[in-house]
Amino acid sequence: MLALALSYRAAGEDVEVVLDERKGRRSARALGLKVIGTARLLILGKQDGQVHEVKPLLDELERQGMYLGSQLRRQILEAVDE
Repeated sequence: MLALALSYRAAGEDVEVVLDERKGRRSARALGLKVIGTARLLILGKQDGQVHEVKPLLDELERQGMYLGSQLRRQILEAVDE
């Protein structure tokens, strides 16, 4: 995925990659790529009106195995007034 993002960037595109794992985020940033996580996407979606409720989506992500610490979960929900 990073190679694809780099090729788009080389072609002059503004590229932002969605990564949640720490090692991948670090690698992408080291390559000069902009990084956004799933949590930020949910916040932006709620702010734009494309996501109605974030909490059920966080619940499902956790059921599917994504780890969210209690502090991060609380911060996300506070950011979207839930």
